[in-house]
Amino acid sequence: MKKCLIHYFTGTGNTYHLIKSLENRLKEKGYEVRLINIEKSVEKAGKSSEKNGEKYNGKHNEKYHEPDSLHIFAFPVYGFGTPRIMVKYLKNLEAVNDSKAVVLCTSGGFEGQALTHVHSLLKKKGFTIVYSDMLQYTYNWTQVINPQSKQTEENVFAACSNKIVDVVNNIEAGIPFYKKQNIIAVGISWIVYFLYTNFGRKILGKTFISDSSCNGCGLCQNVCPAGVIKLRKKRPQWNSRCEGCQRCINICPKKSIQLSVGKLFLFLIATVIPIFMVVKMPVFQGFPVIINILLCCLLIFVATIAFNYLIFILEKIKVIRRIFQLSYTKKYRRNLAKGFRIE
Repeated sequence: MKKCLIHYFTGTGNTYHLIKSLENRLKEKGYEVRLINIEKSVEKAGKSSEKNGEKYNGKHNEKYHEPDSLHIFAFPVYGFGTPRIMVKYLKNLEAVNDSKAVVLCTSGGFEGQALTHVHSLLKKKGFTIVYSDMLQYTYNWTQVINPQSKQTEENVFAACSNKIVDVVNNIEAGIPFYKKQNIIAVGISWIVYFLYTNFGRKILGKTFISDSSCNGCGLCQNVCPAGVIKLRKKRPQWNSRCEGCQRCINICPKKSIQLSVGKLFLFLIATVIPIFMVVKMPVFQGFPVIINILLCCLLIFVATIAFNYLIFILEKIKVIRRIFQLSYTKKYRRNLAKGFRIE
């Protein structure tokens, strides 16, 4: 029997809809399909432990490299690029001998550098890419944008379901497809991706806050794929390793998780001050542009750490915490894809 292994990461369920649809269509074609939730594998990677006879010691998925299997890699797009958790997973994959791979990403409209990035990572592991595409789903960046309506989601999912049928038919028929990439757009998206991965997601993760409706149930902590949420005095706290998946804000049963406008303002100040210093202060004049850019990044890094510590202290003051709870996301609806489960 033909075998297919689907390696996937999903934040709020769009990619989950994709992989479950793929699973059903592939089974109809006679495939034995295995789903691999990479957040579970990444959790185990690096932990020298044995469970059910399987050892995890920095590498993972050895048991999944079966000869002649088709591998499908599916994931959402964050910051115009590949989620950090997926990159970590791919870099830890064991090398294979010319196995076929399909790369599929989900996005609100633009895949950025994601397909190019994953192609490169998989080729280094010995995979032959036979198909790659982006499927346009609804956006769930609830921290910034109000999610689209359920009716819109149903229409989009129906369109994606039809496209998935075509994808599976093409794969089964051996028809290769590679989504066309605009070189300039990909180049720009690499810059945005670098800034988002190294600064944006970390800062945005620290702007989360639970409001007064939080009952300390701990669900956000339990489902966080990056393990960055910890309950302190029955209130969730986020560290700087946030993936930016938006699962916590969308899954909270009380809609208690918000973006703190006050925190965001302080972090923006921490970003603007170093840029102003490098551009305006005479001491920085005369340096090559690349040196100034590196200095600016270093100063932003230092300022962010300092402001993060300041926020940590201020948040302990009840009056300040109430100010930090001011947010525009309280009126936003929450959105998890229909049927979404963490398997």
